[in-house]
Amino acid sequence: MVECTTGFHGRTDAANPGTGFVSITVDGIGVAAAAPAALYTYVDLWSRSSTWGGGPLPIEGDSVVIPAGTSVLMDISPPKLVVLIIQGSLTFDRVDLNLDAHYIFVQDGSLTVGREEDPFLQKAVVTLHGTPVSKELPIYGAKVLGCRGCTLDLHGAPTVRSWTTLGATAAPNDMELWLHEPVDWANNSYVVVTSTTWV
Repeated sequence: MVECTTGFHGRTDAANPGTGFVSITVDGIGVAAAAPAALYTYVDLWSRSSTWGGGPLPIEGDSVVIPAGTSVLMDISPPKLVVLIIQGSLTFDRVDLNLDAHYIFVQDGSLTVGREEDPFLQKAVVTLHGTPVSKELPIYGAKVLGCRGCTLDLHGAPTVRSWTTLGATAAPNDMELWLHEPVDWANNSYVVVTSTTWV
């Protein structure tokens, strides 16, 4: 493994995306061969004022735009936002995090909470807020995580199976469920039991 320490790159944006090819030079030996896909990416930390133009971090009730070409690593849980528009990329750091907003809209950008090949094993909670009279975004509605031309990577801890069928009828207030197949669901998981017939 190679760790690099770099100087300040400046804020990432469409003109200054902060990506490039990896080249490793070992003094007295030469240049190491890197895979064609070996790239580095500078990211802006949510917790740094430089990410927000040197001003204060977003506060509760703010609307936030992550413009195209900007890569932000969410290393802290931000306060509840009204709107979060992601045109660049927002990636959850590998720590327990909460994201609260009334509207989250990913437009030609990416929202990443783990990847299929590298799942997010920490706790990530995304809470959408609203009321029955909240304003609706055309096409998408209210209290929404909308995605248009975007990449939405949400990959948590893998499980043997995410759903199964009941092995026996469940009555209201039952404390046990009999299932047709074994499961490896974590303690304190939410389980939804639906009807198999119309009432």
